[in-house]
Amino acid sequence: MSDSMGFWSYRRQREIDEFPTGRLRWWLLSLIVLGWAVEQYEALKNGPVLVYILADFDK
Repeated sequence: MSDSMGFWSYRRQREIDEFPTGRLRWWLLSLIVLGWAVEQYEALKNGPVLVYILADFDK
């Protein structure tokens, strides 16, 4: 594999090739907001949220 196609090659570029638009953009934004909200509830100890989302956390 050439160095221009390596894993860290994106660090040399100043611009991204593709910007998420449309439904993908809103889906990514909603995932970020959901993750932030879950983290805030877990940090404040208001209630375990991850137990309801993922059954593996209930052990």
